[in-house]
Amino acid sequence: SSSSSSSSSSSSSWDALPLPKTTRALTYDAHGSPTRALTLARDLPLPPLGARGALVRWLAAPVNPADLNVVEGVYPLRPASFPAVGGNEGVGVVVRLGADAGDVVVECDAGDTDAGGDGDGDRALRVGDVVVPAAPGPGGVGGTWREWAVVDASRLRVAPSDLPLAETAQMSVNPPTAFRMLHDFVPMPRLRDDDDDDANLHAVALNAPTSAVGRAAIQLCAMYGVPSVALLRPRAAETEYDADARELKRLGASVVIRDDGAAHRDRETRELLASLPPIKLALNGVGGASSRSLASLLAPRGVVVTYGGMGRKPVEIPVGKSIFEDIEHRGFWLTRWLRDEEAARRRAWGGGEEA
Repeated sequence: SSSSSSSSSSSSSWDALPLPKTTRALTYDAHGSPTRALTLARDLPLPPLGARGALVRWLAAPVNPADLNVVEGVYPLRPASFPAVGGNEGVGVVVRLGADAGDVVVECDAGDTDAGGDGDGDRALRVGDVVVPAAPGPGGVGGTWREWAVVDASRLRVAPSDLPLAETAQMSVNPPTAFRMLHDFVPMPRLRDDDDDDANLHAVALNAPTSAVGRAAIQLCAMYGVPSVALLRPRAAETEYDADARELKRLGASVVIRDDGAAHRDRETRELLASLPPIKLALNGVGGASSRSLASLLAPRGVVVTYGGMGRKPVEIPVGKSIFEDIEHRGFWLTRWLRDEEAARRRAWGGGEEA
């Protein structure tokens, strides 16, 4: 596939292809239900390449809940104009560069010689690079649910070329969201060492554990030696629930609890939870009754962090937990975090809030 070719061979093979003038894409002319608003455009015009442009062939793009919210018009990010192309993240390969695009320095996460680097760092973009959006959102690369796109080279990031496309396509949103939530609200221990002191070790609880954010969080917790408790909603068939629970355990979940509003209160589960360090952080991607069950697991002065609302119901926090145990509720949005980080970087460089 494109992602396994070397940069030099990719460059020669891509250079031989004619430049496309149109692309297939999933577009929408107005906000509404995705099943009605989205249509397949077979000949959406592509703009000229331009001096700083990069022609990207998108290879894979996920469908995140936020992507559907953007189409519905209920998300804070909106497309600049219609028709708009759906999708906020994905993975592609650079097929052609404008006259000046090869001089644009971009962030590089590739640690392999395929991507032309000795490790992580910044370097010039090259034809044949496997790329992801440098930042998610409609204002980044202009929608990823398409076959071809002309993108400003500075809005791309070089990705490892030896990862499965499905994982690489989600690098821009889900793993960073999980990582930041695990680090920004409750102090995370260092990567585990045999000599580490467990005095400050805590556990993490989460709902929506089979989501991309949930899977990433569970694996990161396992990497840091932090126990994780996964609240898994009941399935239509018990065999399906058992299969998902086994997969979560394989990823590193310490305990899997049925997210039915009652299982976390039975004697066996309470004893199991009592054997873990105190649960100081809870990651909520659902809301409603699920968030109430999640918050009830927290130790005093623990923190619930909401990053999604897949249940489409308000977040619920037990009154007793709020009053008598002083648990805290916070929210996390990666786009806001990226904006704040960029503003802080500009201030550190002496450039003020705006560049």
